[in-house]
Amino acid sequence: MMWKLFADYDGIIDLKDEKKLEITMRAVEATSPADLEDQIYMESRHILCPLCREEILDTLTSLEHQNLDEETENGNGEGERNLH
Repeated sequence: MMWKLFADYDGIIDLKDEKKLEITMRAVEATSPADLEDQIYMESRHILCPLCREEILDTLTSLEHQNLDEETENGNGEGERNLH
């Protein structure tokens, strides 16, 4: 099984608020490039037995459907799936 995970920035950078921008930039500068990349992209390969593969796929599918139901109830309608 191989999966690729992508994350989008979940906040808003207010370019007009220089203090918040400075805090954000200091946090970025204090973080290693590898850690920054891990926060937005991860690729992983795993060799799984058929039972484990099915269990993982069932769990991901369940989370995906649960989130789609929540988005429908909340009126998001953008079609993106947030698992947290």
